[in-house]
Amino acid sequence: MYEIGQAIAEQTKTKSASVILAPTMCIYRHPLGGCNFESFSEDPFLIGKLASAYVKGVQSRGIGVTPKHFVGRLLSKLYLIGFPACLILITYNTVIAQRALCEVYLLPFQMVVRDADPWCMIVLIIWLIASTAIYRESSSKV
Repeated sequence: MYEIGQAIAEQTKTKSASVILAPTMCIYRHPLGGCNFESFSEDPFLIGKLASAYVKGVQSRGIGVTPKHFVGRLLSKLYLIGFPACLILITYNTVIAQRALCEVYLLPFQMVVRDADPWCMIVLIIWLIASTAIYRESSSKV
């Protein structure tokens, strides 16, 4: 995974980017989740090990990474309606027991921060997506 990270960093440089919005480290709780394929695994320890190697590989070439999405971002939907966009965020109460939170959901993030020292961390990406969608819609009308 370290070598894969280095190769991705080199490709990123060709696009004049300095940060990658990856790796996805979510522990998904439902098999029908639309983004489950983005994560490395369902095993928190394996996710932590793979993500740490990936982060080290990418950052060894001078490109930043942003492990995502921090704990508890499991179920939410954002709807954009019309322009100017009316944002409707539908969230669900994510109830996680303290033991599961520590042993399952926080473990991969703890491992990657301790072992790889990522330069950034994505906590919540919904507002970034909303801002981008609003910008694209408004700039297309100019």
